[in-house]
Amino acid sequence: MTARQRFRDAFTAWIPSEFASRPGLDVGYRVLWSVAAMCDAAAEVLTQGIQATWPGVGTPTALPLISASRGITRGLADTTDSFAAKLVDWVERRRVKGSARELARQIQEYLPGSPKVRVICRNGVWTTRNSDGSVVVETATWDWDSVSHPERALWWSNLFVVIYTDIYPVQGNYAALGRVYGMNEGLGHKIPRSQLYELRALMQEWKAGHSRIRAVIWTDDPSQFDPADTFSCPNGTWGSWSEPSISGDPSSARVRSGRFTNCRYWEF
Repeated sequence: MTARQRFRDAFTAWIPSEFASRPGLDVGYRVLWSVAAMCDAAAEVLTQGIQATWPGVGTPTALPLISASRGITRGLADTTDSFAAKLVDWVERRRVKGSARELARQIQEYLPGSPKVRVICRNGVWTTRNSDGSVVVETATWDWDSVSHPERALWWSNLFVVIYTDIYPVQGNYAALGRVYGMNEGLGHKIPRSQLYELRALMQEWKAGHSRIRAVIWTDDPSQFDPADTFSCPNGTWGSWSEPSISGDPSSARVRSGRFTNCRYWEF
């Protein structure tokens, strides 16, 4: 039997002549044909079951299960083919998991339009993934809260993610932090609850284990948060609004936040 033949097509070459299909004398043939048909069904189930684990080859209904096992999130604009390609490349992606480059890549590939993404460490290392997929690593000052919370100066593992896109319309107070309170959309962003949770989970999954994402900043202004322009970056007063400048010291004066009001901020 060749690879293209079915048992039903090939079994006649194996059976004795008395079981051949003959007019009025084909009871034995019918029984054997039925057995061969069941063998074909079992072989098809086996073949499809094996191929289901091969993204891009087997049934696309298996992709969500493969995604869950490999830790790869489907992007909002992913087609079946592009998602399958990600799942094929999962070992290489997981190999660099925890790097700022891969964190930026995962965020960019999740969002439609491949927006520019910056991952900035408190110690001043900026990793930028541009819309064309190119990556630039630079060193520049990043002063998030040296005035409002000077005790955090040595929290070198804090990360700040800047996403340049207008995919989610702005609504409500800019201090709403993108959180969802018993609704289907965020208060600072008009973002669906499911996407909010998926993005937060994706960031937590792909950041380094020792680091913490302090804030995610959304802006549609490409001139903001430029490492070459100090005035486009935080000025040291961007800590939490309701805390005194020195945590735990009630006598310490509060510092008004200088955050840009056209941006939206997610606090982690």
